[in-house]
Amino acid sequence: MTKVSIFGTLRKKASGYHIHGREFSRAIQEKYNGEIEFIDFFRSSPDSIVERLSSADYTKDDIALLVCHPSVLSYFQSCDAYKICYAIWESTVIPDNWSDFLAIADEIWTPTQWGRQILIQNAIAPEKIIVIPEGVNGAVFKPEGNGVPFLESINDYKFLHVGKAEPRKATCELLMAFDQAFTPDDNVKLIIACHNRNIPGFCSVKFIENLTLRNRENVIPVQPLLEHRLLADLYRSCDAFIYPSRAEGWGLPALEAMACGLPLAITRYSGQTAYVTDRNALHIPYEIERLNAFDLPHFEREDGDYGEWASPDINALADIMKYMFANKRLLKEKALSESESIREKWDWRQGAVIAVRRLNEIKSQLREAIGRI
Repeated sequence: MTKVSIFGTLRKKASGYHIHGREFSRAIQEKYNGEIEFIDFFRSSPDSIVERLSSADYTKDDIALLVCHPSVLSYFQSCDAYKICYAIWESTVIPDNWSDFLAIADEIWTPTQWGRQILIQNAIAPEKIIVIPEGVNGAVFKPEGNGVPFLESINDYKFLHVGKAEPRKATCELLMAFDQAFTPDDNVKLIIACHNRNIPGFCSVKFIENLTLRNRENVIPVQPLLEHRLLADLYRSCDAFIYPSRAEGWGLPALEAMACGLPLAITRYSGQTAYVTDRNALHIPYEIERLNAFDLPHFEREDGDYGEWASPDINALADIMKYMFANKRLLKEKALSESESIREKWDWRQGAVIAVRRLNEIKSQLREAIGRI
C-alpha cells in the first residue's frame, strides 16, 4: 500500500512558507481518500529526519511531498520514496544550489505558469514540473467578520499594505508614493504591516521615520499579529489594498485582501498574474530592472546574474492612490462583487483537487512499475 507523507513547515507562524505548508496540507488531507502522514520538518532534528528517510519504512511504492524550502531535499538523497518538491521563487534565475537540490526530486510542483516557465528557463526539465495553484482560505478571509477596533475607530480612508519591509515588496516606493499623493491634511491613512523577521532588531516605526516623510503622521505601522487568521480582521478594517511588489511566487496577501472585498492596486507581474485581471485590480505600471546582490536573502550566484523583476512607477502609483480615494464607493462595490468569485475560484481546496488527482496518478504509475520488476 502506497504511503503518502507530507514534510513541511506546519507551525502556526505567519510567514509565507508556514502558511502555505499548513493550508495546503490541510486542504490535501480533506480531499485525499486515504491516510497521510504529516511531518513538521522544523519540529524534528535533521538526524531524526535522515534516520527516518533512510530506513526501510520508505520504499519505491511510497510518496514524499515536500512543502518547504528546496534545500530540505538534501536530506532525501537516500530516500527510496517518490519525491515531490513544491518550489516557489521570485527572480527569473534560481540560486546556484537549487539545481542540485531539485535534481534530487522526481517531480516539482509550482503554483503558477509563470513559475513553471522560470524553472524551465533555468534548465529544469519541463516534464518534471506540474502547476498546482496556491489559494486563500475563504472561510476566514471574507468581507463579513470582525475588524480591528482601533482601526475601525479611524474615520479616514485607509490604504493597507502587508509585506516585509524589503526591496522586493517595494516598501519604500509605496511610502514615497503615498507621501507624494496626499498631504497631512487629507483624510487618508496608510496602514502598513511591514515587520521583517529576517533583520535582527528591526523596528517598523524607525524604518518609516528614517524616510523623513512630510506625511508621517498619516502612516500607521501595525505590529506582527499572533495568528495568521487575524489578518482577516486587519483587511476588513481598511478600505483598499496596495501591493507594488517587484516579484512574487504567488502573492498571498493580495489574494486575501481581494477575498475580503478590498479594491486592489498591484504590480501585474510574476506569480500574481495567475489571479490578477483587468476586471479585479488596478495595475501599477512598471519597468523591468536587474536585481542586485542581496536584494533577495540567501540568493547566491557565482556568475553575478541575479535575474530580473519589476520596478513600480512611483509617480503612477501616487496617481492610482489618488484615483482610488476619489472613486472609493465605486471601487468598493466592484471589489465586493468580485470577492465571492475570488473565494470560489482560488480556494485552497481547488489546488488540493489537482494535487490529489496527481498523487493518485503517481500511485498508479508506481504500482505498474513495481509490477513490471
